[in-house]
Amino acid sequence: MLSYSIVISSLFDLPKLKETIERNFMEKPNFSELAREFNVSRDTVRRYYNGQLPKHKRKRHSKLENFDKEIKMLLNDEHKVFKYKTSLYRYLENKHGTLPFTQSTFNRYIKNNFKNEFRENQSYNGRRFDTDLGEQVQFDYKENQKYIDENGNAIITDIATLVLSNSRYNTSKVIPDKTTESTIAFMAETFDEWGVVPKEIVIDNATSLVNKSRKTNGEAFLNNKFEQFLKDYGIEVYVCWPNRPQTKGKVEKQMDYLDDLKGYNGEYYDASSINNILQNIIDKKNNSICLATGIPPIWQFNIEKERMLSLPSEAIRSKYYLKMKPVKVDKHCLFNYKQNKYSVPQRYIGTYINIVVTNKKLHVYYNENYICSHKISVEKINYLDAHLKSYSNNDTKYFKDKRRHNQIKEISYD
Repeated sequence: MLSYSIVISSLFDLPKLKETIERNFMEKPNFSELAREFNVSRDTVRRYYNGQLPKHKRKRHSKLENFDKEIKMLLNDEHKVFKYKTSLYRYLENKHGTLPFTQSTFNRYIKNNFKNEFRENQSYNGRRFDTDLGEQVQFDYKENQKYIDENGNAIITDIATLVLSNSRYNTSKVIPDKTTESTIAFMAETFDEWGVVPKEIVIDNATSLVNKSRKTNGEAFLNNKFEQFLKDYGIEVYVCWPNRPQTKGKVEKQMDYLDDLKGYNGEYYDASSINNILQNIIDKKNNSICLATGIPPIWQFNIEKERMLSLPSEAIRSKYYLKMKPVKVDKHCLFNYKQNKYSVPQRYIGTYINIVVTNKKLHVYYNENYICSHKISVEKINYLDAHLKSYSNNDTKYFKDKRRHNQIKEISYD
């Protein structure tokens, strides 16, 4: 280090050096030698010497810092799953309402701090085909989806989705199973909600709708019930080629929204709560600007309805509704079916629920929302393990004691 009457330990000491040199009429320092000492250029040394110091940037506090702890907790939760950054953003938006930062700011924050926690969105580079207003709807399942309730139990559900090809308007619901009856009922109920019927429906080779898949040199053979449903509603059907999901790419693309449901793992209490969150997600999606069309799907849907077909008569539509039977839940969280008892979550004690019998199963609904399913059994008392953890200690003991199955006389039946 060069020797002066003051200590030069950094570039920030050079303005003091200049004052000393000018005050004592000394010669200017050797900038080349100073540059070698500090491993910078001569121009940098000259700027510091002349007092041209870099401005100190004010440390700005990101609005996201207030959410940092919550984000870490969510990403470390053993049950919650956020596949994409947008899924986590929409979860926070649903919990807190309007957020004090934009999604692009959020994405940058995640990229800088939690990049390895998410998979990148995969873009589809294929050709996009748009259809005329009211012309087409696309159908798909999200099947065997596993969600976690508040007690750590798994809830396995199927979700059915219909997406209008022009407006991208989406209707999705949790359904009890993928049987023909459940699937057709979902379609019939959706068209009732819309008040209109599309001219064409695009499906894949789902076994509940297609008896024989479409092959290279032939057409698919539809399930008889589904074929009759299409005739009654006046709908044409197009069955995709196997392994060609891009044919119904509009509904496939929107299935990503259903991945948001796994971010709520650990908060559910039954299948109806999954459906409630699902409706919230889809409602926001339908009211948000669609990147493909530039307008919210709900706006375009209201225009599209004018080009769609009218509903068939009530007598025809009623054939495809699920036949529901109301029953009351007793104080032990049980309902009666053919002299045998079946469990529901504790919150339904004293209420009337609806049961639907399909495919040797009992499907339970409350206010038209699917709750759970039981296999029809010859046992006098039938309960789901997931329900036990929601019961009081007395009720749990009541069910777990196998001897109670032989003490039927103590139970009053309807």
